[in-house]
Amino acid sequence: MTRMRNSALIPGLRPRLRPRLLAAALGLLALGGCTYERAGPQPTALAEEAGATRLGPLEALARLAAAPDPLIVTQTRSNNGSELKQVSILPNRSVEAGQNRLEADLWLVRTDSLWSFADLPVNAPRDRFTQEKLRLLLAKEFPGLEPQISAVPRRNAYGRYGFAVARRPLGVTCVLAWQRLQDERGMLPRHIEGFDIIFRACDPVLGPEALLDGYDTLQIRPETGVVGYGYR
Repeated sequence: MTRMRNSALIPGLRPRLRPRLLAAALGLLALGGCTYERAGPQPTALAEEAGATRLGPLEALARLAAAPDPLIVTQTRSNNGSELKQVSILPNRSVEAGQNRLEADLWLVRTDSLWSFADLPVNAPRDRFTQEKLRLLLAKEFPGLEPQISAVPRRNAYGRYGFAVARRPLGVTCVLAWQRLQDERGMLPRHIEGFDIIFRACDPVLGPEALLDGYDTLQIRPETGVVGYGYR
């Protein structure tokens, strides 16, 4: 880096201003010769799935009463129209890869006459939350971390749910919660076969208890017919 030895190279400069301009010039040279990289992965973009329909926050099947409105809510239909999937992208203050979100999978019972002619009847996947599939999901959600599945489930207004916690030393905390509402008898109306929910959140300040307290405020739109039991 070149030093300016003779301030007289700047003609007409008053003596009192020379030290200030010299310091500013050196600072600009330093910034131009150095690059700074932010530690950790950058947050992922708010990507939308192909064929998804964007909805307003009030149209979400599920919401968290204690959380701010989602940034994006998308909806897709699949499996011959028997599955209705919504994803609410939530704010994320961390730099962990992935998206904070509340994901709701609603499996409908098809009653129309044409459904009987379908080649393959579709049922809600009852093995979605096995230990092996959860480990694969956690590895995908939190690369580079070591999530621990809790042996003790928690409860919210719709029954029990499982969860896992992943921590980065002296850094971010992440949780993943999963819940199948059909496990509680009498909760679902007759036109819904299954209702699966996944909650994913990472935060640089909040701990797992605070993040899961947010999921405890889960609310499902009453027009779905899903009945909550309240806390036990």
